[in-house]
Amino acid sequence: MNKRSFIAIGAMVTILTSGLAFAEKGFLGHRGQGIHLMHMIDKMERKLGLTEEQVIQLEEIAIDSKSKMKNVLQHRSEIRKQLISLDPANVEYDNSVSSLADEMAALTKQRTLAMAAVYKEASAVLTESQRTELQQMMQKRMERKARRRAAHSS
Repeated sequence: MNKRSFIAIGAMVTILTSGLAFAEKGFLGHRGQGIHLMHMIDKMERKLGLTEEQVIQLEEIAIDSKSKMKNVLQHRSEIRKQLISLDPANVEYDNSVSSLADEMAALTKQRTLAMAAVYKEASAVLTESQRTELQQMMQKRMERKARRRAAHSS
């Protein structure tokens, strides 16, 4: 797999799963716009010309992935709370942090693999031309994000 495909896969996974992490809490993103997975599917429908069948399949994938990711996200939140509650003056502090870091690494791996599976499943729903168009859309989005980050960091 070449670097561009890998970046596109990562962006697709991010697009499909980012709404999952924030949907339950009503997270409001940039300029107060709600981030919702179904909104992203609607946008894909408009931009890529998805058929009704494709939309239904993507919605099913989204719902399934949300339920799978919920436990992982809850566990990550619990680990963060445990990290914050640790006392740095405690003799076992370093061991406790190391143990929690190992747990977090395992969850990150699990989440990454799950997101890749979602991307693979969603990608199979799209036609070759839709996948190409989606990769171009994601590349443009990543470039915009990089420009914004560069502007904010200077």
